[in-house]
Amino acid sequence: MFTVDNPPAGDSATWMFFSSTAVLPLGTGPFSLGAPPPVTVVPPGVLCFLSGQTWDMVVAAWGPALQYAGRTNVVRLTWQ
Repeated sequence: MFTVDNPPAGDSATWMFFSSTAVLPLGTGPFSLGAPPPVTVVPPGVLCFLSGQTWDMVVAAWGPALQYAGRTNVVRLTWQ
């Protein structure tokens, strides 16, 4: 399970960025804009097509006037 701990305080909008190019050091390389962090639980087996892939993920936050509020630590996830 992937959870986001310690989201940035004072945020009004959060977005998840991800990269499936994990051959570079953690926190570097190209990132793609995903979507707002999901709170949906999917049934077992739905994401099995991702098995064996490694992704880096980070959640960034913006305040009410769209000013940058912070980000979470980069998480490296290996799908199993």
